[in-house]
Amino acid sequence: MDSPTGITVLVTGIDNLPFELLIHISRFIRPEGRGDVRYAHICQRWRAAIHDTAEFWRDMLGNPFVLVDSLGKPNRQVGNFPFFQLTRQLPLHITLLQRDFAVLKTLPLVQNLHRLSILTIEWEQRDERSEFRDRMLALGPLPSLEVLSCTYQSASGPSQGRDTPPHTAPDVRKYPKLRHLEVNADFLSYAMVVPHLKTLIIGAGYISLREVLDALRCCPLLESLQFHAVHETPHPVNIKAVHLPHLRVLDLRDAEMLPRFVTCILKTIHCPPTTHVSIMILPYSFLYLSSYFPRDHAGSHTTALSAVLDTVSALEFMVAKRGRYERELWLKWSVPGEDEPRLAISMPYQTLMWNAYDDLTPGNSQAPYPYIESIAEAFSSETITALRIDLADEPTPVYMRRIEWTTLFDAFPALVALATRVRSCAGLLRALRQEPFRPTRLEKLEITCANKKRLHHGLVVTLEMRAAQGLRLHHLGFSHSNEDASPFSEWHLMRLKDVVAEVVT
Repeated sequence: MDSPTGITVLVTGIDNLPFELLIHISRFIRPEGRGDVRYAHICQRWRAAIHDTAEFWRDMLGNPFVLVDSLGKPNRQVGNFPFFQLTRQLPLHITLLQRDFAVLKTLPLVQNLHRLSILTIEWEQRDERSEFRDRMLALGPLPSLEVLSCTYQSASGPSQGRDTPPHTAPDVRKYPKLRHLEVNADFLSYAMVVPHLKTLIIGAGYISLREVLDALRCCPLLESLQFHAVHETPHPVNIKAVHLPHLRVLDLRDAEMLPRFVTCILKTIHCPPTTHVSIMILPYSFLYLSSYFPRDHAGSHTTALSAVLDTVSALEFMVAKRGRYERELWLKWSVPGEDEPRLAISMPYQTLMWNAYDDLTPGNSQAPYPYIESIAEAFSSETITALRIDLADEPTPVYMRRIEWTTLFDAFPALVALATRVRSCAGLLRALRQEPFRPTRLEKLEITCANKKRLHHGLVVTLEMRAAQGLRLHHLGFSHSNEDASPFSEWHLMRLKDVVAEVVT
């Protein structure tokens, strides 16, 4: 048959398709419930193909509404219909709700627990009575289990005074293949923190930091460690180092923790310099960054930060929306050529309220950019050669002042490249022509701003003053974010090209 494009298209009926192709097509069907058995009722060939597709039946059993009926009781059809036989010994992927946990102890599932590879349980509330831990341990050995996830969603934090999970030795005999463990702190059993674990994610709840770190010493292969909105119980100050040579991700997301928790994690964990570290500070944590990221007497950061910061050379500031009204400031340290930052820190950004309070803490300062001084104190470095600042979407009408730019230049004296996207660059130009001139190694400058009046002349004068002191730029990139701004005049362009090797406008 000829198509409208003139290309000949071969058409054939489903009866002419090879049986193996039908089976391959059936592998892409994702059943969403018991009613999807209807795919086997299309025709005799489809029925035979579906029955020969073990992946279809494995995915069917993975649906929480297949193993149980609408009342939450074990579904009799599962026992009467050969679901498990049709999976042909494939590893099982099971998803259950809290009320359905007991189905794991019923026939025929209990006879196939040795094939259970992925178990996901959606709990409805906090596990105050350790029900999950007791039930999991009562299942006995799960020789094929690779992924275990048990979490609940709660708008409120864990109850005060919650006991932390009892510390038990890792049970390799019960979980010889477990690689991925994701649980709320209420559900954490240290018997599951086995030596071959590669991913550990701990969600909302109370934990003993000392006991978690003690357990991690038995996990030398760990690649991803994440704490999500956890609370800590008091712990001794001195905790021995934890060496995780294969760690790729360290994530303290939505961390409802005091600075000592973050500090202890970063100080205790020894990781390779290629580890990607991500830390989020919540809006009510209006503390100086040096409280979270202290330096020692020699000026060095704690272990995990030091390993990462010693390898990076680029830093980015960026304001982003967080919800409808809130904003957050992201700091991202990276290595040139890598897409993902080695270190990312986010914090609340309160400049919408910059003139509403007399409190001069970093979160509620009357200064328009309250975190600059705190950032400089905590993260000043002579290894950062590229700085990018993207504050163009900040709604505050006040621009970064000369003093903020000067503070940054003093904190990062080795800057070679500076890229800015701001509403006004007047403060930047004042800082660049202030004596003593800084930064002294600057070679590449890129500016995007919305200024109109006298900007072009101010830029020319600034770069001429620096060039007169031997501080010539190799590259200048300039663009207006304001469409109404006029372009550079020929006279200004000629003067720029006299002091800058490459000018792009």
